[in-house]
Amino acid sequence: GAIWVGTAVHSLGVLQSTLKRHGQTAAAEFHARLGWADKAIYIPVPIIVLATGIGMVVANDAWRFSQFWVYGALILYLMTAILGGGVLTRMDKQLQAAHAEGGTETPEFGTLMRRYVSLASLDVALLTAFVILMTFKPGA
Repeated sequence: GAIWVGTAVHSLGVLQSTLKRHGQTAAAEFHARLGWADKAIYIPVPIIVLATGIGMVVANDAWRFSQFWVYGALILYLMTAILGGGVLTRMDKQLQAAHAEGGTETPEFGTLMRRYVSLASLDVALLTAFVILMTFKPGA
């Protein structure tokens, strides 16, 4: 979970900083370099986290799926899967296509990049809440 959240927080922070300090083209170039994270982190790590989390609840008699921290974490997981795996992935492809076509200095690209950063920020907030629930287990 820490690898997943840490990579997301770091990547988002650098993307925001690059956009603010160096402009849309530099942000697009940085964003294009993040493709490795999809295959190395954003696809396998959430699956591993979900599988091990469910396994730990099943294996430990003190934890039940009816506890707030468990079903809350599952809801947050589903929300971030939809947002990150669906919405942000689609926007990611649009950003990459615009970058490949050289259209990174258009107002439309800027709007798309800002929307991407805003939704990625929401995704990071959901991930952070997810990790907090799994760490502190309120109601356990």
